[in-house]
Amino acid sequence: MATSHYDKWFFKTPLGFLLTTGGIFFMYFSILHLPKDKWVTFGLISAFAVGFGVYFLCSAAIHKMKADLMKKQKLKQQSG
Repeated sequence: MATSHYDKWFFKTPLGFLLTTGGIFFMYFSILHLPKDKWVTFGLISAFAVGFGVYFLCSAAIHKMKADLMKKQKLKQQSG
């Protein structure tokens, strides 16, 4: 049974992995293949992508814990 916390977890986890991985690869690309004057701009963009990716992953972990606790509490109420 899906809850709003489960839906948020299901959406934020892939988004967090995508942003984090994409930001790291984009940082690697910008350091090695771009000239020095453009490196800083693209490096900042990739740093923001990594930061938001980590934020979404942490937020997804919190929503997963809340969904699991709600499920456990519901099962406990039904059995008792």
